[in-house]
Amino acid sequence: MDAADRAILMALTQNARTPIKQLAQEAYLSSPAASARLERLEQRGIITGYQTVLDFQKLGFHIMAF
Repeated sequence: MDAADRAILMALTQNARTPIKQLAQEAYLSSPAASARLERLEQRGIITGYQTVLDFQKLGFHIMAF
């Protein structure tokens, strides 16, 4: 793992939907190189998935129960 991989990971932690083109710019890589690194990070298990975080209050659920 080098600085380019870390730059990709940092961008994805801020926004998992960051486009490849933007990932490439932030890591100072070409788009195909950034895409290959992203795929390699997924295959190595460093990136285990992507998730959606919902705002339940905006969905109309105003009470939280535990």
